[in-house]
Amino acid sequence: MNIAQVCMDSGGHFTDEVYAFSRKMGIDWLIPIKGASQAGKPVANFPKTRNKKGIYLTLVGTDTAKEPTTSSIPQLLSEQLADNQARRFRQSLNISLC
Repeated sequence: MNIAQVCMDSGGHFTDEVYAFSRKMGIDWLIPIKGASQAGKPVANFPKTRNKKGIYLTLVGTDTAKEPTTSSIPQLLSEQLADNQARRFRQSLNISLC
């Protein structure tokens, strides 16, 4: 399996190390990313210009990326709860009939 591109989180304590590694590996292969602090940003937005450190830092709209997953959790939990309740009800009927 060949890896075409890699994104690496540049937020936190190792920003300079991520930037240096990106320069070494090339901008076409390693893309430094950082979570966007504003809601409603696109999932990923590759910039057309370099930042002050010479890196094409891609901001990731984490709220936008998480929304499809987190919005389905309540439905999944309610379906699981309904399945558990139905199973317990069936078990109670089997016990009372025996």
